[in-house]
Amino acid sequence: GQFRSFYTRTRFPPTSWGWAIRQISENLLVDAKVVRQRHLEGLGSHCYGGLVRQHLKGIPSVALIGAGQLASEIIPWIVRKAELTVFCRDSRRAEQLTFTFPQIHVADFAMAATAPADQEMALVIAAPITAQEIENWVRLQSASFVKAVDLRGEAAFDPVRFSFPVVELPEIYSAAKPSRPDSTASVAAARAEISLAAERQANQAQFRPFGWEDLCA
Repeated sequence: GQFRSFYTRTRFPPTSWGWAIRQISENLLVDAKVVRQRHLEGLGSHCYGGLVRQHLKGIPSVALIGAGQLASEIIPWIVRKAELTVFCRDSRRAEQLTFTFPQIHVADFAMAATAPADQEMALVIAAPITAQEIENWVRLQSASFVKAVDLRGEAAFDPVRFSFPVVELPEIYSAAKPSRPDSTASVAAARAEISLAAERQANQAQFRPFGWEDLCA
């Protein structure tokens, strides 16, 4: 979803290189859709929302940082069991979320005490924000955070450090594996399909009879 948003927003330069980057991006989106449809649909409730909710049991309130595609997938699973406040920087996305989920609260993600005060909360990070920014934001809050779920891919090399427990993607995935052993073959098939798509992209020939930039590269 994040890559699709990047592709939609990006203005590729009107050059041969811009055209090549656009073509690669389009191929990635097409291949991702094919892989998902052939191998990754119908695997049950092991979506991000279902997995995240397992780590939030018993916590009455949740602060969700992010308002993109990932956040939209998580919200329906959280609002069923907890009071939810979404923190984001894009007011337009915030308006869209409140229209779709009128029961949520929305606040600006700013370096200020914006989280509900003196309330036990879980923190879910679903936006590409640096660990330093998140840690600084948490220090300013008067809410009592008891657990964090970090869904950033960047957490592997930019982890957040808190006094309360932090659950990262590897732990979420490892907890999901034992309960769905039948998904192993589907995931393996998806990986094989991805490898074939990458090989196909690498070996792709492009014929541009007036492409002088190839001679000058």
